[in-house]
Amino acid sequence: ADPAQSWYQKDDTGCFGGFVQYERRIKAASKPYKRVSLIGDSMGGSGALLFSHLATESVVAFSPQIDLTRDNHVSRDDMTLLVKEKFQTHLVEHAKEAIQKGVRLFVHRGRESSDTKHTDQLMNRLASIDPLESERLQIIEHSDCDHHQIAIHLKQRGQLLDVISNCLMFNAVM
Repeated sequence: ADPAQSWYQKDDTGCFGGFVQYERRIKAASKPYKRVSLIGDSMGGSGALLFSHLATESVVAFSPQIDLTRDNHVSRDDMTLLVKEKFQTHLVEHAKEAIQKGVRLFVHRGRESSDTKHTDQLMNRLASIDPLESERLQIIEHSDCDHHQIAIHLKQRGQLLDVISNCLMFNAVM
């Protein structure tokens, strides 16, 4: 979790060194495990993609924000354009790295317009990956959800656990 609500950019001292700090924490927490998957919703979905290079199996992201420069969820005055652009660059580079090493990325979205813009942008930014590797990125649209809270939507319908289990088990049966 990111208590500063800075999309993992702020560190414990309040400076914009959070990426390194969170990466270090995830590496330490996952070190004893052979298989590592990341799951997140909204800002947490962005974090799952941001740190996807640390996963070994799957990443499940619900309604992640990719481009913070145009997102109405980001209202922090201290997050400059440079900080927001750096976030997006890291996220895309690490998603590419994860895909290239065999990690599967499952990005869930509803029909809410800003969510579709974010996932479309992710697809556009990852268009340069090898076609054989591109199958490792799946955008799953839940057409019966017209708002940002896709994980809550799936939970209310009794589907969230199955959706997560299917994504996490996908590599296990491959």
